[in-house]
Amino acid sequence: MHDQETEQVQAKGLRSGTIGLFGATMMGLSSTAPVFSLAATVGLVAAVAGVQSAACMLIAFIPMLFVAYAYRELNTVVPDCGTTFTWATKAFGPHIGWMGGWAIVVTGIIFLGNAAEVTGQYFFEIIGNETLADSRLAIAAVGSVFIIAMTFLAVRGIQIAEWMQTVLVFLQYAALILLAGSAFWALYTGNGTSGSLTPEWSWLNPLNLGFSEFIEGVLLCLFIYWGWDTILAINEETKDPEKTPGRAALLATVILLVGYVAVTTATVGYMGLGDTGTGLNNPVVQTDVFAAMSLPLLGQAGTIFILVVTLLSAAASAQTTILPTARGTLAMAVYKALPDRFAQVSPKYMTPGYSTFVTCGIGLTFYIGMSIISESVLQDSILSISLAIAF
Repeated sequence: MHDQETEQVQAKGLRSGTIGLFGATMMGLSSTAPVFSLAATVGLVAAVAGVQSAACMLIAFIPMLFVAYAYRELNTVVPDCGTTFTWATKAFGPHIGWMGGWAIVVTGIIFLGNAAEVTGQYFFEIIGNETLADSRLAIAAVGSVFIIAMTFLAVRGIQIAEWMQTVLVFLQYAALILLAGSAFWALYTGNGTSGSLTPEWSWLNPLNLGFSEFIEGVLLCLFIYWGWDTILAINEETKDPEKTPGRAALLATVILLVGYVAVTTATVGYMGLGDTGTGLNNPVVQTDVFAAMSLPLLGQAGTIFILVVTLLSAAASAQTTILPTARGTLAMAVYKALPDRFAQVSPKYMTPGYSTFVTCGIGLTFYIGMSIISESVLQDSILSISLAIAF
């Protein structure tokens, strides 16, 4: 495919030549929201896969690596912000392309509700208000405010988003290194919890999993990896759009693999798999793993730091979810698969303002509806997103 000439991409009014390889990689890493994704999901994975949770991370990485490589090749020929929609349309026709485009939109909309739930929940935990932390209305209200704020920042321009996401990536990885490093140190100095387990190489063997555990565990892990494709959706705004996004996508997925396997192993080892206390099969711990883990490891100050970073991670990922979703609907409108109004780009900020605000509005509507009908918004939305990602 590298031997083919790059196809002419229809100009959409976005700010070109803005983001380099480093910035694109940071955007991809931040888009996956590593702290938030692990905090929300590692307990659910452990409940399904037990000590083989890290093995699920490894297996889920394989399709993500293949997709990242395929995206790199496709982007080399057609560096279009419509990504799957544009590529599938050119390869298989408009019907398949339309389905691919809408799959991206659906995952984005569901994920906004997921991010809103976490930001609302962690906000009240940070300020120490347990009453409001248990209030569905209060959580939904605060979560919605964060999503609206991230939407306005997304409209203000890609450069603001790049700067913000870079800072938050460094914060997130500092938090993960601190948490995992402290857990490994505690394990190997004999200061673990009563249910702690000693990590073994066999934990990385997926053959020790049953079929149903394997499928559910990998689906949950797909959610943890998902998000790096934001890099491809901002391809028209990067320097060297034929090469930079693809390289950044591959680099981001490998960095994620190393971090996820290390943190998951540390978490399962330190917390153990018991159904009481700090065990990962304790339903209370599953919904707030890092809070339960950081308190005995890092104390009150360290726990607040982890909670703040998790909140910022969720909020940042909301912004980087809005970015590709809005650009996907922009491309669909440019190629006449959506009404022309979705193709409007702000002449001042050079961003798809209308598409961005519509994405926010639909995402919040979905989230509020889920808050009313679902008793477990976080778990239900994670499983729903994972199915859409797999599609």
